[in-house]
Amino acid sequence: MTTVDLLAIGRARRYDTAVALDRAGLLRTLFAGGYPGQLMRAALGAVRANRSPAILGALTLRIPLGVASKRVRGVWAHMSPLGAALGRRAGYIEERERFSSLAGRRSRAPVVMAEQTEALEAFRLAHARGAKTALIMTGVAPAARESWLTGQGARWGGAIAEVHQLVGGGALIDRERTELALADVIISPSTFVTRSLSDEAAVRSQAVVEVDWPLWGEDFAHSRLRVLRPGEPLRVLFAGRVGVGKGPLYLAEALAGLDRRSFRCRFVGEPVLPPPALERCQRVGELFGRVAPSAMAGCYSWADVVVLPSLYEGRARVGLEALAAGVPVIATPNAGLPISDGLEGLIVPPRDSAAIRAALERLMTEPNLLARLSANALERAREQTIERYAAQLARVVEACR
Repeated sequence: MTTVDLLAIGRARRYDTAVALDRAGLLRTLFAGGYPGQLMRAALGAVRANRSPAILGALTLRIPLGVASKRVRGVWAHMSPLGAALGRRAGYIEERERFSSLAGRRSRAPVVMAEQTEALEAFRLAHARGAKTALIMTGVAPAARESWLTGQGARWGGAIAEVHQLVGGGALIDRERTELALADVIISPSTFVTRSLSDEAAVRSQAVVEVDWPLWGEDFAHSRLRVLRPGEPLRVLFAGRVGVGKGPLYLAEALAGLDRRSFRCRFVGEPVLPPPALERCQRVGELFGRVAPSAMAGCYSWADVVVLPSLYEGRARVGLEALAAGVPVIATPNAGLPISDGLEGLIVPPRDSAAIRAALERLMTEPNLLARLSANALERAREQTIERYAAQLARVVEACR
């Protein structure tokens, strides 16, 4: 049987790819960054079960629960010097270079699978020994990202660091494009990402396989139908990095045109916009900053609707989690979500504040719309299973042969 070595520098989506591959009998080794090792696994698991303090709880997140411990190998050396990996773009790349090189040298499986920005060195080593490579796209291709960001600094009145970091050349973009060229198979999380690949010269005749990221049982722990009672304000949630790419400024502009008494809004996520831009959000809602993953359930419980006006995104994880909580989503097609307009949510064009405002007004004025969308959201979320994901990854491995 063809087996896979998977690289995971962090616990992306709770190690769902590793779990799915292991359940399908395809995982040879998971190379996990910062994995505490088998001896600590049981001890930390017990700490987690006993509601550990925050620091110990964070350590337990590095344990890929659901993956056989004999298949996990920790990779720590890439994290030194730790300071270089925190807060600076050069450190971000260097950390991935070290991790990919270390894991790639230890890899022996006939297929090597890794996420965007973490794959380059391991892929080169894999090809040198005749192995195949599968690249997991977590975002759009660089050309599409550049296209959607162009003009955003001027649109919102000032230089925005995020735009200057991601538009144009640079080591990170060069790295992404080289990974695309080295991939034998490209794994796409959405139709939007698949379409973005068509503009990349590095993508030639590689197979592209679309997959559906799964939801977990705990995502449904606080599921309930949403009903907007007459006279109550609509509770609007934005969740994600409060930066240009996820479109919070378009939501703020949309809300500015509504009666302030008709809604409440919360922006949850790391704020990276400059102060003048953040003030646009503060005028219409509350800025909560970064929230621990364990606290997100409370955010969804509060909300009537999640708004994701993304300019570019692979597949918005918060959108999937919202569906599992029974919260309808207003999103652009660029959010990469498995929703249809008028069924599980409302689809609006990207960079269109007026369309977002109109969608919110529909929820406020059409009595049964919120409840109907909420019921459909729960139904769609239940389809996003780990078994379905495992079957799709099996097709990826088949395409590598």
